[in-house]
Amino acid sequence: MVIESPIDILYYNLLTIIVEEYEQVLTTIEIAMTDLEEKSQYQPSKKILVNLEGVITSINYP
Repeated sequence: MVIESPIDILYYNLLTIIVEEYEQVLTTIEIAMTDLEEKSQYQPSKKILVNLEGVITSINYP
């Protein structure tokens, strides 16, 4: 695909930035979830389960 106008270049650059930032957010959430899941399996405590529930709730927030 050939980009012909400056507005197309701007659009694709903005889209790239948004996708890259979103990917970083998802990676951070994935790491946090994995850590909380491991802790809840080996050392289940109310605090860990509440933290896990909080992360899940924030992900599902519309």
